[in-house]
Amino acid sequence: MHYRSSSAKAKDKFTMYLQQLAIQVWQQQTIANETTMANSTKSDDDNTGKLQQVTETIGLYFNTKAQKVEEFSVANIEDAKTKLINLIKMFFKGQQQVLLLNGELAEQVFTKKRGQLVEMTQARFEGLWLGDMSTRGLSDDDYLSYFWPECPQYQSHQADIEFIYQDLYQVVTKQATKQAAKKAATKASKSTTKPSKEAK
Repeated sequence: MHYRSSSAKAKDKFTMYLQQLAIQVWQQQTIANETTMANSTKSDDDNTGKLQQVTETIGLYFNTKAQKVEEFSVANIEDAKTKLINLIKMFFKGQQQVLLLNGELAEQVFTKKRGQLVEMTQARFEGLWLGDMSTRGLSDDDYLSYFWPECPQYQSHQADIEFIYQDLYQVVTKQATKQAAKKAATKASKSTTKPSKEAK
């Protein structure tokens, strides 16, 4: 479980998604290797048993504008191993060449408005890139402005953005408000988990 006393950010959702992929792949490998684990200790067995029972990743966040708790969850991602491998491959690709992969941009691309996705046209992308008097633009990011001093063509980077983020925004979902508030109260009374670090 993850939680913080502020609204969920794109990086929070990505962390939940990555953790769920990792735990599912680990569970699959553990089941496959059960016959070779005869020398494990009781402590190892206890920890393994607890991790094998994990079925979902939950995030509880306090929406500061709406003044309410919001719950996000992700469970049972299909073909988890392939998707985790794809993320790792993209990570190594990013060590060799510059990639326009940005959580704030992905949030705008894949977050639905009134139940519908809003097309990311070049004009809309340029508005996000430049920002306005009240909203920080993507060009204010030092990394992006260094490699792209001028607004790039969104279509040139669309495939990579969809490859990394599309599934995330399909499987990491926000739960009903009442259910989230109830779970938040229960978790707060029982949990000793440390909160996620605040974004800078």
